[in-house]
Amino acid sequence: MPADSIHKKFLVGGTPNTTKSEGCHLSADPTGETDHIAYASGRSAVVRSLSDPADYLVFLAHTANVTVARFSPDGKLVASADEYGIVKVWDAKTGIEKTEFQGSSSIIRDIVFLPDMKFMLIGGEAKGTYAKPVKYPSGGSTGSCKGHIKRVLAVDGRQKPSKQLICASEDFKVSVHKGPPVSEFAVPTLLTYHSNFVNDIRYSPDQMRFASCSTDRTVCIVNAETLEVEFTMNGHEASVLQVCWSADGTELYSCGSDKTVRVWDTATGTEKAVITVGDEPWHMQCSVVYVPKTDEFVSLSLSGELNVFDRGATAPKAKLRGHAKVPVGISLVGDSLFSADYSGAISCWDVSSGKYAQSSEKSFSGSGPITLAAIGANSKVVATVGSDGNVFLVPTETLEFPEPINIKGGGLDICVTPSGEGLASCVVLNESRMVALGYDGSTVAEYVFESDSRAICVAVSPDGAHVAFSYEIRGGEGILQFATLEGGEFKLSENKVTMHTPAHRMAFSPDGSTVVVGEVSRRVKFYTSSGEDIVGGGLVHTARVDAVAFAPDGKFATTGGLDGSVAVWEVGVKGEHRRLQTAHRGGVTGIAYAPDGTIYTTGGDNTIVAWSMDPSE
Repeated sequence: MPADSIHKKFLVGGTPNTTKSEGCHLSADPTGETDHIAYASGRSAVVRSLSDPADYLVFLAHTANVTVARFSPDGKLVASADEYGIVKVWDAKTGIEKTEFQGSSSIIRDIVFLPDMKFMLIGGEAKGTYAKPVKYPSGGSTGSCKGHIKRVLAVDGRQKPSKQLICASEDFKVSVHKGPPVSEFAVPTLLTYHSNFVNDIRYSPDQMRFASCSTDRTVCIVNAETLEVEFTMNGHEASVLQVCWSADGTELYSCGSDKTVRVWDTATGTEKAVITVGDEPWHMQCSVVYVPKTDEFVSLSLSGELNVFDRGATAPKAKLRGHAKVPVGISLVGDSLFSADYSGAISCWDVSSGKYAQSSEKSFSGSGPITLAAIGANSKVVATVGSDGNVFLVPTETLEFPEPINIKGGGLDICVTPSGEGLASCVVLNESRMVALGYDGSTVAEYVFESDSRAICVAVSPDGAHVAFSYEIRGGEGILQFATLEGGEFKLSENKVTMHTPAHRMAFSPDGSTVVVGEVSRRVKFYTSSGEDIVGGGLVHTARVDAVAFAPDGKFATTGGLDGSVAVWEVGVKGEHRRLQTAHRGGVTGIAYAPDGTIYTTGGDNTIVAWSMDPSE
């Protein structure tokens, strides 16, 4: 089997990075040729279409968390920057990198191209040089924007009718500079019309005015020539985090911690509309951007949810979800792919068309988890467990969160009964105990480990009658133990498998006869359900195995490692495998198989990817 025989069918990127009470920069194609938006998501930058859920481009060349991604004025390029101060410029259609340079010595908070694309303006946290213009594409310095004593949160620039740069800072000031280039001896004009952090600043489409917003709850429109404040707009009841202009410049949009998006008339400074997105803490609005192609505007909730509005509408016509944090796993039931990340966010994806599209009819509701360690699903229930020990057994018919069941000692792993049959809906594991729960949340069986043991992972057979679990004993050795679930207890088999290192992830084959084991030491092995060795597996991953799954026919198993690689093994065949070395940056955290053999994976880059071994697809 050739190593390159695994190929990508399609991919879904993560949602934007968000932080409570901080703005997050979104960017839209300024030319109006596409409905694409760009943003930072974990260590990646994403360009996605608002109308086509499968139209994603994920740029994965950064080695640190990406902080901002912005389109160039011609819409052909995207500039992204990260926490290490690295700037990368790449093709907005292909993702091919054009240039890279060290833009700052610290975290970059914002970056923009100047209209002629010969210069860029960078703002961030580098002390002494909180903002500076640089040459494009070399990144060479053309001066610095002095005057600020705290980090710069947003920047913008124009070249007509005169060259001008503007910066917004946490020192409550807006600075205005002539350039680029900016003379070393130039004295900036400092505007002090805000009384708290200035979170965002943007020029109007005609470049004659700019708007800023602040933690002081105000939005201001300033004449860019006279630098006089034309309007101070009040209305927000908490910090205003971001602003954007409509393409014709007649409307200004602002969003804030009060969970609202507000629309302002730029000719009069009056409020035209107030849109309350929700009343939960995660409905805080962290960003807003106008999309010229479709005459829409998009706001970003603290949860990472993107709310798409038609201009003039007061309710979103679409909500785009995904993961802004690292997913902990995925599980496929029929045409629904369930994914969850460690922050507690759970999504349901419809994969029936062969393309990802979040189902509008399959959204979770109610008060859900605040942290997650693992997820599993069958035809009856979506089961999750968090490090706090809270287990949610969510009915697949309603997707409404019930009251959680708390497991003493927290939660490490959870495995549902694949067939949905039997008394137990799932088996939950933490370091000290293993608990089988019924569909009503009652305890069906419980097993407490010895004090010198540390449990690691669990797997349940398709019929729910057999359980395999792994634990570590003193000295670092691992024990693979099998048990049956009957009579209200776990009845342990006499057969134990002693391993050099513990199993970190396991799964039963569809017929329950075979178990695939991924070890902490990166080895993959196969056993019968009674603990006997089966030919196959080996050392292919270069780090711990974090995800395993069997193909529907049981002839193949797929494993994913902390090294980001995915390997497909043929059961019973020595050394036979297919390997994809770089499936996910940051490691593979979940694997699921579809009936047609499509392999779904997720990982530390916040993406969900569909893979095929059929070269015709």
